[in-house]
Amino acid sequence: RDPMSLAYDVDNANFFGILIRPALEYGHIFLATMIGCVVLQQLAHVLSLRFFKSYAGLTDVEKVDWCVRWVALIHSVFVCSFVLDVFYPDPNLVEYNSETWEITWHHYGSSPKLFTIFSISIGYFTWDFLICLYYSWPLMYIIHASFCGIVYYLALFPFQQYTLLFFLTMFEQSTPWLHLRGFMQFCKNDKGILYNTIGIMFVISFIVCRPVLGTIFSYYWWIGIMELYESGNYHSEYVLYWMWLTDVVIMGLMYYWLSMVLCQCDGAKDGLVKDEEEEKKKN
Repeated sequence: RDPMSLAYDVDNANFFGILIRPALEYGHIFLATMIGCVVLQQLAHVLSLRFFKSYAGLTDVEKVDWCVRWVALIHSVFVCSFVLDVFYPDPNLVEYNSETWEITWHHYGSSPKLFTIFSISIGYFTWDFLICLYYSWPLMYIIHASFCGIVYYLALFPFQQYTLLFFLTMFEQSTPWLHLRGFMQFCKNDKGILYNTIGIMFVISFIVCRPVLGTIFSYYWWIGIMELYESGNYHSEYVLYWMWLTDVVIMGLMYYWLSMVLCQCDGAKDGLVKDEEEEKKKN
């Protein structure tokens, strides 16, 4: 029996199939993406010196932040382009009954293109994790990058591919607006209709796609995954534990970041009030 085929057999899942085979089959995509992220980061530096006057005046720390944002922006736009696959899923992954709202989870279902999408994201999150370590960024970013990278790697078994497609594509909907807003702040263009519009889009997309839809989806996912656990027909208890832990940790980060977003909104509102009062005094 070919040991490579064991990875797709729940009854015969083993260490090789869960942890080694994905690296052998998709490791070249991980590596290529990591190298691509490094190249894009350096390219962002070179192009920004040429085309953005504000970039030269940034501190070294701000320049790193600027270039990393460009890489993150490109990754987020890439994964967001697959969001329609969430609403029109491959029947091999999940099936909805629109009349009864019942969900039939195909926990071990797979879609060919998801192997490539997840592999690219694994390479991105690995690069992100190394960046966080190298520049000693806050622990929450290290936790986010590491948990995401590992859970998408475990999805290559294949396992829970639709669930992770949802979280990847929906959660990244707010990321482009976040980084566009950050670029405008670096360029000192943090006032005006365009900046405020981007800020509003970020807040709406973040709240709706992450804590709100994330919570609703997690609720139904927990029902489905507990049914799988109780059936005993799963490939690895340890993988299930990691999936549960990842959902708790990532959603916990979403609620924490939500509190930060709401605080910023409150501060922005106070700033607008002060600007209006100063404008009245001038008049």
